[in-house]
Amino acid sequence: DDTIQVDFGATLGGSGEILIGVEVAGFLSPGPLATTAAPGSLSVDTLEMPSGSSLRIQISGDNQFDSISVANSASLQGTLAVEVAAGDVPQDGQIFSVLNAGSVDGRFSAFSGLSYAGGALLPVQTPSGLLLVATSFDGDGAAIYVSDLTPGTSVASVFSAGAVSPVEFA
Repeated sequence: DDTIQVDFGATLGGSGEILIGVEVAGFLSPGPLATTAAPGSLSVDTLEMPSGSSLRIQISGDNQFDSISVANSASLQGTLAVEVAAGDVPQDGQIFSVLNAGSVDGRFSAFSGLSYAGGALLPVQTPSGLLLVATSFDGDGAAIYVSDLTPGTSVASVFSAGAVSPVEFA
């Protein structure tokens, strides 16, 4: 299998489609690399994000945000680094679907940039993706991992009576 290797300290950024796998030891930054540019999306076949790697996601006004789509499997470790554009305040309950994949293995071991004026983004990882949910919760440090979610089931339904067992708070 052919893969693109992103070395330690290097950045793969931009919008578009990569028809092979991507292994990231450095930084993955979907969308334009300039922090003042509009967010974008990147599609890849498979994604490997080992310890020491970083996925950079930019969120800016009017529901615009970077995202990555993985046709097959995404293996996550490393850091999720989020940047909410200066002056932007996501609405409480706003959901940003930043990663969608055929399947997700592992989880990010560190997060940065989740706090913003008036709240924080709560990472919610499912078996097929990663959502960031805007909350009035003040501070970094919480994440939700859903280990078993039938396709087509809303994340909100996981919290209904009797369905809390596959949810882990970290």
